[in-house]
Amino acid sequence: MTLHAASEGDRDGVVTLARYDTLATVPFDQGYVRRNDAAALLDELFFQRAVQTYLWALPALNMFAMKEGAVRAFGSGYQVLPIFKGRINAKTLITTPNSDLIYAFGFLDLKRDGPLVIEVPAGLQGVFDDFWQRPVPSVGVIDGRRWSGDVGQSRRLSFAADATAQSTVFYTPFNDNIQRQDPYGLLGARAEYGSSDRRWTIAAYTRNLTNTDYITATFGTAPTAFGGRPGPPRQFAIEFTLQR
Repeated sequence: MTLHAASEGDRDGVVTLARYDTLATVPFDQGYVRRNDAAALLDELFFQRAVQTYLWALPALNMFAMKEGAVRAFGSGYQVLPIFKGRINAKTLITTPNSDLIYAFGFLDLKRDGPLVIEVPAGLQGVFDDFWQRPVPSVGVIDGRRWSGDVGQSRRLSFAADATAQSTVFYTPFNDNIQRQDPYGLLGARAEYGSSDRRWTIAAYTRNLTNTDYITATFGTAPTAFGGRPGPPRQFAIEFTLQR
């Protein structure tokens, strides 16, 4: 691969946009690139492939570096499970972390140690990933329990509320005072409980909590009358969802 020098006046090693402007304007003769320009385009192709290879390798390289760091600090083996003392910060060297968790992680080598069974206490969340950060898929339910993939028997409880404010709506091009809807507001709320993996949820929700009257459209009738299509009134509902 040919290394391209920076434009005059730039810092060493910096390739400016001028290079890509040049590539984008390479002339074609009868639909074919000229022989003298083919080498530059081929170099760019190799460069782009090298960048993609680097990006695609990042998950595996990051996981490997985390494993090597844990082995150096705590030793190796399926029985070794480093646990963080507190929540992470910007200086923590860990792949794709969340700042609201206390982490513990270990590394399993099934080729070396053979099949393993891991017991997870109820309420503890976790996941099995391979070194490409891909979740290990479940093989289904055995004896009423899941044996791979997301682990832990935690539950999830969430609450949500929403509010909508609508300004005056005119239903004719003339903005008359007859076919219009005055400003109004709508309130809604939802409470949901279920498994952490969302395989089942039960929810209760309400819409238009204050039972506000409003219209969503108007229509005319003979000889000279107008009507409005009312919006949904207050609603209460319970929803149960089960994913197989």
